[in-house]
Amino acid sequence: MATGEVPLTLEDFEVVVTLGGGLRKPWSMIDPDVDLTLMNEIRYKNYRAARDSFHEFNSNVLTVKGMCSGYGTMLDAFEGGAFDAAEAVA
Repeated sequence: MATGEVPLTLEDFEVVVTLGGGLRKPWSMIDPDVDLTLMNEIRYKNYRAARDSFHEFNSNVLTVKGMCSGYGTMLDAFEGGAFDAAEAVA
């Protein structure tokens, strides 16, 4: 719709779309001011949650990689004491 690259047909407005949060409507019943705003807000909230989750995961990966530096495998690192509480805090 936004680019106009594909011509719309009446059947396109029968397609049920997900607004978010379990809400669904056919395109024909979408209120541009209310529903599109809601869809955008929900997707932005989901994006932020995914972004924050990735940042936490990435930080954890960097920490674990640092703890395992010099070991061939995760098992080698475990057996070498890389995951001891005192070692992890250092």
